[in-house]
Amino acid sequence: MRDVLNQAEWPHWSADGRRLIFISDRDGQPDLWELEIDPRTGSALGQPRRLASALGATTFALSPDGRQALAVKEEGTSHLWSVPLSAAPVTDLARSTQLTSGQVRDRRSRWSPDGK
Repeated sequence: MRDVLNQAEWPHWSADGRRLIFISDRDGQPDLWELEIDPRTGSALGQPRRLASALGATTFALSPDGRQALAVKEEGTSHLWSVPLSAAPVTDLARSTQLTSGQVRDRRSRWSPDGK
């Protein structure tokens, strides 16, 4: 086993197996990050790249195609958000879609196999 990064929670492999997507509070607030991995050696290629800023995600699940994350944001209650994963970091939730609401705690999100 190879240690490729620290300060990472909930790591998931991307659909192509070349990136690790994870939650880290390395810059203060928990957000989504990614790290490119060399498929030949399993070593990190460069430094982690922020995918979201000020999201405050505590858990997440990747869509089957890897283009979106189903993120849980907790602030007393918790809600599910669909967050697009693209080249530009998500800096607020305006580009995201809140999927649940109310005085509940939504956790352990998962995508259906068809991604819908």
